[in-house]
Amino acid sequence: MNFFESQDNARTSTKWLLFYFTMAVVTLIIVTNISIMGVFIYFDLQGQPLSFDLIMANFNWEMFAWISLGILAVISGGSLYKMSSLSAGGRVVAQSLGGEKIDHNTQNHQQKVLLNVVEEMAIASGTPVPPVYLLKNENAINAFAAGYSTDDAVIGVTQGALDNLDRAELQGVIAHEFSHILNGDMRLNMRLVSVLHGILIIALIGYRIMQTTSHSSRSKNNGNIALMGLGFVVIGYTGVFFGNIIKASVSRQREYLADASAVQFTRDNQGIANALKKIGGIKSHGNLETSEARSFSHAFFADAIKSKFGGLFSTHPPLNDRIKKLDPLFRGKFKEYTPTSSGQNEQTSGFAPQPSEINTSDIGNLATQHIQTATNLIASIPSVIKPRLYNTESAESAIYALLVGKTSKDKALDNQIGYLKTQLPEIQFEEFQTMLPEFQDLAESLRLPVLEIALPNLRSMSKINFYRFEENLKYLINADNQLDLFEWTVFSITTQYLKTEFETARVPIHRHKDFAKVATELNCFLQLILDQCVKPEHHETVKQQVKELFSVEVSGQSKDPSGPVLIEDFAGAVIQLRSLYPKRKEQLLKIAFFMMTQDDEYCHTEQELMRAIAETLGCPMPVFQTLSKA
Repeated sequence: MNFFESQDNARTSTKWLLFYFTMAVVTLIIVTNISIMGVFIYFDLQGQPLSFDLIMANFNWEMFAWISLGILAVISGGSLYKMSSLSAGGRVVAQSLGGEKIDHNTQNHQQKVLLNVVEEMAIASGTPVPPVYLLKNENAINAFAAGYSTDDAVIGVTQGALDNLDRAELQGVIAHEFSHILNGDMRLNMRLVSVLHGILIIALIGYRIMQTTSHSSRSKNNGNIALMGLGFVVIGYTGVFFGNIIKASVSRQREYLADASAVQFTRDNQGIANALKKIGGIKSHGNLETSEARSFSHAFFADAIKSKFGGLFSTHPPLNDRIKKLDPLFRGKFKEYTPTSSGQNEQTSGFAPQPSEINTSDIGNLATQHIQTATNLIASIPSVIKPRLYNTESAESAIYALLVGKTSKDKALDNQIGYLKTQLPEIQFEEFQTMLPEFQDLAESLRLPVLEIALPNLRSMSKINFYRFEENLKYLINADNQLDLFEWTVFSITTQYLKTEFETARVPIHRHKDFAKVATELNCFLQLILDQCVKPEHHETVKQQVKELFSVEVSGQSKDPSGPVLIEDFAGAVIQLRSLYPKRKEQLLKIAFFMMTQDDEYCHTEQELMRAIAETLGCPMPVFQTLSKA
């Protein structure tokens, strides 16, 4: 799986989806106009037999224009309303399905195993650790991923999945959901929900018209209006019918890719295959009880609702077909499986550790070694630090300690500590002081894993506290009157991740297909990498190689042409480069990676920088220990 190709494919799928729905809306407009005018013409002509020629002869084009505008307004308004209600991202979806966020301090063994699996998968893929929601009242085996991007994504799992899947099977299911996150499927799913809601509004209006007229006095006028209401209901639900067919066909193709990606991630085809076999062996399969499951059925691991039209509305391929692709020896017969509530065991997932070696082709492309590396890093976090990362106030203090712990200048250090003493409650400040020595000795390889584990737990803070937290970060960073790369890394990843919780989910808008539109930002970006990551004696050689290999010239542009590129300028440039098309981002990351590795050094600061750049661009960067040259 190539992350950037998947993103482009998702864009293409979205374009075709919009085309299909545009055709559906145009058809609805034409059918609605003919139906409404047919009703009025029928009554105006006092019951004469209707024919297409008769309707066309009495067709009112002015009425056609007004009806068409009205339908467009209704569909657009309904879609925009739904889009607005989902603007906060995946957590809104999880909550509407009855999900409850799992606290990392939970003492429930099943939930701890789930959190560990999600944590490993997130750190391995280089994405923020998503909040995990449990659908406690659902006994079916199922799961979902929802959101617009990696910053606002959530994972949801049913209680039935926890009760009946072992660790290997659960890991296969979670890997499948992470594939949807990395492939851009979530954003497509959210848009599907919004468009279908807009079409459904027509039927709801028709139903309301019929309800109103049934309570009014009987008259010829009321009969016309009631008949028109019935027409709206029929037309609206017809639109929903065909819209659901489109939704199902788009979704089915994405499921095969997610299954294949899950095997690629874990190197274990039996885990996910066995989970599907258990779903097939249960009479209810993956069907959920909540009524909201119908709207988001295409986002689940398996069919969440029972289709009355066979495979026509099925958002997932048949279980037999999915399993046979994973396990060619499967004969298509499901062993009857009785769901239990005994919980799962702690058996391993069956993959063997391998050396962690990665290049830019691994961006958004999980592999077994990345998961194993993530597991090892999580296990290496000091016991004094790790438990504190799962509490909101302690996680906040941990991020302060990350920034303060790397400060070497006594004056700046005293300034930072003195400031926090005035800003934090006494108990929180004392905890910060307790953690600080541990962070001063923290291995550089553990800094990003600590940050990524802490971030999801900060989503529980209030909006006011978030802005206070953001101001505190700025003060700590500016205490020595200069911004370094690690400080930018922490601030960039932290604020980008949390703003999706306290503001709205931000969907990257891809405007630029080539580098020409962002030439100044590109030069600023590359020049800083040259200054910070390449030894001076290699500058000219690396610039020449970049020009020859990538047809990009590193000329260096900053606000002060006589001096080096400032990190502040670099930070602004990276944000602007976020608007590049996915394939251009891939090229950009390849150039950055190439430059960083040409002097045979790739230190942790450079690894962190690469991770922060990828995160800001919206590209997940897998975790690693060593990195070969691209």
